Amino acid sequence: MASSRSRVSWRIPIAALSAPPDSELFAAATLAGTVELRRWDDLSLAAAPLQAPAISSNGEVDSEITAIALSPDQKWLAIAREDDDIYLCDSQRGELVATAEGSDWTSTLAFSPTDRQLAIACSFPGGSYARID
Repeated sequence: MASSRSRVSWRIPIAALSAPPDSELFAAATLAGTVELRRWDDLSLAAAPLQAPAISSNGEVDSEITAIALSPDQKWLAIAREDDDIYLCDSQRGELVATAEGSDWTSTLAFSPTDRQLAIACSFPGGSYARID
């Protein structure tokens, strides 16, 4: 069986990736604050690129993305930034739904299999935890 390979090139460095188990999509975030949802089968865009929250009025990035998580149902996208806040967005509509105060440097985000909880790993010992209702 022959295999085919596709390649997507970004002009801006990738800051974070998220690929939920058994998902047809994965999310890629750039240092500039753009998050793209792409299909695994052909790497095409699954939705319009999302401009992550925390962009200043003059269009410059206030803080870089440190982690992202795409929920297993692909509806939610959690974004952590250097400003220590966690942003919850509707991944298909690109809308900010909620903001939670984070703590220190957030390095990892992970949704529970039910999409109802979000684990947050921060730079201090023990990490932290947030619940999505």
